Amino acid sequence: MDITNIENSLLQGESADVLKQFPENIIDCTITSPPYDNLRNYKDCEWNFEKFKEIADELYRVTKKGGVVVWVVGDAVIKGSESGSSFKQALYFIELGFRLHDTMIFEKNTSSFPASRKGNRYTQIFEYMFVFSKDTKPNTATLICDKANKWAGHTNWGKNTHRNKAGDLIETKDIKPVPDFSPRNNIWTYQVNNKFNTNDKEAHKHPAIFPEKLVKDHILSWTKEGDLVLDPFAGSGTTLKVSDSLKRKFVGIERNGDYNKEIALPRLKKYIPTIELKIIEKVPEVIEEVIQEIIQNVVEEQEEEEYTEELLKKKKCPELKQICKSKKIKCYSRKRKNELIKLILNHKN
Repeated sequence: MDITNIENSLLQGESADVLKQFPENIIDCTITSPPYDNLRNYKDCEWNFEKFKEIADELYRVTKKGGVVVWVVGDAVIKGSESGSSFKQALYFIELGFRLHDTMIFEKNTSSFPASRKGNRYTQIFEYMFVFSKDTKPNTATLICDKANKWAGHTNWGKNTHRNKAGDLIETKDIKPVPDFSPRNNIWTYQVNNKFNTNDKEAHKHPAIFPEKLVKDHILSWTKEGDLVLDPFAGSGTTLKVSDSLKRKFVGIERNGDYNKEIALPRLKKYIPTIELKIIEKVPEVIEEVIQEIIQNVVEEQEEEEYTEELLKKKKCPELKQICKSKKIKCYSRKRKNELIKLILNHKN
């Protein structure tokens, strides 16, 4: 498979491994929620900070400058204390070079049981929605204006004034009336029980589904039509479905084959008949080693082929040797890794 042809696809594989095969700077927006703190049993998937870092590193690499990552996450209570995993992850994103554009709240309007009167903590009804932008402010920020203004149509009473650079008080004559609606606050509330999340019955087989409205609101806020939206933990396929309905391109990654075949694919086929499940194999470690050595040691383009041939003499990798004999390896600076991976994957087919 040509991994560069990822638009409008559902890819099966480990998120970090699949993302490593993506070209750089291609994603406009990521909207996702990781399996944080092992709060649910995802079979043989153990989630920890090291695995998070692998994925965060790749998200930074594949996101466009000014692209956005919406990271929906919460904390488990372990031995009487919240884990703080959400904050550790947010700080790591910042360390990579992301800007923390906004710390938003996903409030769950749910009929969950209230906290015990004999307990020591209040009912937990929210998750964080960290909104990161790569290197600079978001390329797109279309704020949703649905907060009704009580004084719509009115102007201020008295005089409107401001101070100029000299410190003088200046009266503002051009006073605009209060608009009917203003941008909403950054605490977003959604119904999260059964049909309120989605009407798709297949989706409810998944243990943790997004409200479609939450995904829709973020897509409308941080993307424009034609942008490419990623969900590296695609689950039931909500981000993919909503992206398509809003005329955005999408790509989802999900490691769990049962989720893909029994939930996401049947659900998405109803809305996107052409969608297919694509199995992505991990690039062999020996090939990754070769790629890394090429990146680290080859500076000039003309050195590439000679150095690669010399390197392969030290590596027992018949597949790579065959590739080098059949096709000229030609890579350029930043594109070197992506071009080599593409060559390897195309050769497999």
